[in-house]
Amino acid sequence: MYRSKKVDSEQMARVNTMKETLLRIIAHDLKTPFNVIFGYTEVLKEDFKNISDEEKLTYLESIRKASRLSIQLLENLTMWSKSHADKIEFKPANLNLNDIVRENIYILEPSADSKKISITSNIPENVEVFADENMLKTIFRNLISNGIKFTNENGKINIHCEQSKNEVKIFVEDNGVGMDDVTKDSLFNLDEFVSAEGTAGERGTGFGLVLCKEFVSKNGGKIWAESALGVGSKFIFTLRPAV
Repeated sequence: MYRSKKVDSEQMARVNTMKETLLRIIAHDLKTPFNVIFGYTEVLKEDFKNISDEEKLTYLESIRKASRLSIQLLENLTMWSKSHADKIEFKPANLNLNDIVRENIYILEPSADSKKISITSNIPENVEVFADENMLKTIFRNLISNGIKFTNENGKINIHCEQSKNEVKIFVEDNGVGMDDVTKDSLFNLDEFVSAEGTAGERGTGFGLVLCKEFVSKNGGKIWAESALGVGSKFIFTLRPAV
């Protein structure tokens, strides 16, 4: 009975911590982009005729970035909550890895183009993995978005893989600002991650990386990061090969 109560207490503490973290994300990190949107739309509305076309374009670009951040954060929160409520059906299948990567590059190219960042894939066309398609797309979307956020203008993001008999190892590598060991060690921890500003002032919670870890784990793989300040970051995860 004592052990049972101890386990229940630990689980309850964990649930409360997750709730507090989610409330912080909703109250602060989701509020921030909406403040940007409301602020700039109010300026445009009140003083539209006196603002130069160049300033208008700057305000509209800030609104676009804030809107994109809000959508991505809401998508991640929705996916995470469904996962923890067991409302996401896990449907692994043989998937062409190159097709999944190409699709996500196409979706995120406008964000990369705004910072003149090139995204390349060296995934062979015949590589297949056994994974849930929606989860895998979410993993790539978050890792590539993270690379764009922390890479300077004219930077590069490269996606490649290594195959062995028992696993496919996938790399999402950038030549961005990199991380120190303290930041790197807290990346995938729901209790420790903090909001960090990107190279163009982008905001974000790092929550997407927590979701990546959960989805990689659900697909039987592992995820980790290698990084050095001023050099860039390399996110590596494993998946099962096609059956």
